[in-house]
Amino acid sequence: MEKLLLFGTGRFYQRRREKLYAMLGQDEIVGFLDNRAEEKRIVDGRPVYLPGELSGISYDRIILMSASIREMREQLLQRGVSAARISFYEEYLAAKVAGTVALPIRAASCREKKRILIVAYAMNYDGGTIVAVYAAQALQARGYDVTLTASAIHPDLARDVQAMGVEFVACPTLPYLGDKEREWIGQYDILIVNVFPNIQVACSMRRILPVIWWLHEAGEPYSAIYPHFRYQFSRYDSSTQMGGLQIFGVSPIASRVFSGYYPEVPIGVLPYGIPDTWTHEQARHEIPVFAIIGGIQALKGQRELLQAARVLWRKLRRMPFEVWLIGSESDNAYGREVSDLVQQCPFARFKGILTREKMETAYRSIDVVVCASQEETMSMTCIEGLMHAKVCLTTRNTGIASYLEDGVNGFVCEDNRPEHLADALERIWKARPQWDAIGRRGRMVYEEYFTMDAFGERLEQALLQAESEKA
Repeated sequence: MEKLLLFGTGRFYQRRREKLYAMLGQDEIVGFLDNRAEEKRIVDGRPVYLPGELSGISYDRIILMSASIREMREQLLQRGVSAARISFYEEYLAAKVAGTVALPIRAASCREKKRILIVAYAMNYDGGTIVAVYAAQALQARGYDVTLTASAIHPDLARDVQAMGVEFVACPTLPYLGDKEREWIGQYDILIVNVFPNIQVACSMRRILPVIWWLHEAGEPYSAIYPHFRYQFSRYDSSTQMGGLQIFGVSPIASRVFSGYYPEVPIGVLPYGIPDTWTHEQARHEIPVFAIIGGIQALKGQRELLQAARVLWRKLRRMPFEVWLIGSESDNAYGREVSDLVQQCPFARFKGILTREKMETAYRSIDVVVCASQEETMSMTCIEGLMHAKVCLTTRNTGIASYLEDGVNGFVCEDNRPEHLADALERIWKARPQWDAIGRRGRMVYEEYFTMDAFGERLEQALLQAESEKA
């Protein structure tokens, strides 16, 4: 039994409090720390202290309940708190469920092919998750025995994964590993570790079996993932901890980002592929539809696209078109601004999160797929658009941009500033008579580079390389 102090009482804590309290067991929360404690001295019936009041409190461990883990931890260390008494929220939960995944794996149905474990991060409808599922499918098609694992999976996605015939096993401690988890993973022949947040998994398993580490993340200032997880897993934040890993970026951009942090560590490029679900059907939709797909966040540029579309709307003197926003909402400042714009723009339609089945239906009505990201290491949505023979618009700061010739098989604008997006939207509008031809040429890009066959071949070559290096 431990006496816990929770550092943070804001949105991070509020969103996780139910799960945290369910996991406490014999542990007891004796109070909170907050730099604004003078504004609220009681939260959930427990006292709230300023960090300067720590000396008078009896506690065993402090749990950081915020995304600002560096600032909080350094503040506590400066006040003399031992590092051993400070835990990240995810680290604390992982310790509570350590050893709960110790499942015997199935015997491989085809022993000349290997048993592959793909370790994903918490699985939702995001690009990194979806391509991990597609990687499992591509390897299964080549006879490998593949299992997917993550700490958790969105219920709708779990049903989709099951329908795809991909086995999923929950490993609640991820991205942390204990001895039991390492023992379980060690039963597989090859490990594919998806995304940078799984740095501990990749680095701690590299001496046990061949490991491919597949990276998708953008760099600063577009994403805080690298700084956040380098600090959270500082023990593994060195090139020596990565020796023996086969590391790939999903595009040259992803590889370049990684090399900016670890210039001594070799990294290759491993683009993904997606299943061909194009039915050649186009729903009857009299009004042209532009769609941007992804959760509402500044990186994705939904605000900038709506601002640009408003310019086009005025230039066309309100000639009808629609802009669909497909993905999860956000209640941060950027999300609220996007929500306000949706209300102000008569052409804007917020569609929310769509399952894969509903997304396939939506594509039949979409004319133009837009990736308005500040930076995107590839762009799942554009590849899906190319596969569906849609016109695609992306910014130059995306991996997919290098596959497109502006105005020929898609459109590329310099960046996601509203004025640049507005100019691109106007060029696309003027090219409406050529949309079908541009879409067909975009489809040819998909067929050459992004089919599941091409993806499977690239994956298999990476597996063989990992095995040969480990031998």
